[in-house]
Amino acid sequence: MNSQAGPVFDTARFRQVSSTLPTGVTLLTTISDGVPQAMTANAFVTVSLEPLLLLTVMSDKSRTFRQMRDSGIFAVSILSEGQEKLARWFANPKRPSGHEAFEGIEWFPGPHTGSPVLPSAVSYFDCTIDRIHEAGDHWIVVGNVKAFDSLAEDRKPLLFVNSTFGAVQPPPSTLTPPPGTITAPSTTTLPTA
Repeated sequence: MNSQAGPVFDTARFRQVSSTLPTGVTLLTTISDGVPQAMTANAFVTVSLEPLLLLTVMSDKSRTFRQMRDSGIFAVSILSEGQEKLARWFANPKRPSGHEAFEGIEWFPGPHTGSPVLPSAVSYFDCTIDRIHEAGDHWIVVGNVKAFDSLAEDRKPLLFVNSTFGAVQPPPSTLTPPPGTITAPSTTTLPTA
């Protein structure tokens, strides 16, 4: 048995370097005995098509994780670009929990689990817990997708990169020129024989 500790890393620097990868922003929700619970998360990925599986990663200190584990159900709302304030609210560990946390926030019950889904999100996934894996100071929660849908095709997802919220920008070719701009007609040159 090797009793020597491994290398010591600067965890603040690790978080800073990790933040250079743009991620989507989600709201993870569950409901137990009619009481909703939620948290913001950006560790989310689809895993499998057969069966439909996804995963999310949650801190071992998360009250939402404990409720989710106990209820065996959860929903994921993919937040849209206008939902930064909501993302910050549910990321704040000092916010109230339960119904009080959702005061003034519109939601509907997921079709399979009843977990809260935000109608103002881009899309959602309604899941039962397939399995949970311990991973250091976090838990990897694998969800079996029971229902999913897009809520608005024209909404842009909220992104998080370098500890800043943002949105997807359309490719330059799809941007319309400002009013009054003169543009040259497009031409195609065909090869000559």
